[in-house]
Amino acid sequence: MALPDPEGELRAFQEKENGRAVLNVFIRVLIIDAMVISLYFILANALGWDETALIIPLVVIAVVTGFYYQWQKQKIER
Repeated sequence: MALPDPEGELRAFQEKENGRAVLNVFIRVLIIDAMVISLYFILANALGWDETALIIPLVVIAVVTGFYYQWQKQKIER
């Protein structure tokens, strides 16, 4: 009968935790982007603001959340 491999189990546990952490960051970024997109539609359609002026902050926030996702993912993988 073979003994359990504690290093292998620890590695598997760490990989599972890293996967959960990346998933949590991904969900957080999706929620932020969904809130920004819904705010865009509220301001553009319901309040009648100019769509072109609103698209610039939308793109900037999308880029910033993309950078945030990559930064957190690299931080988790270290």
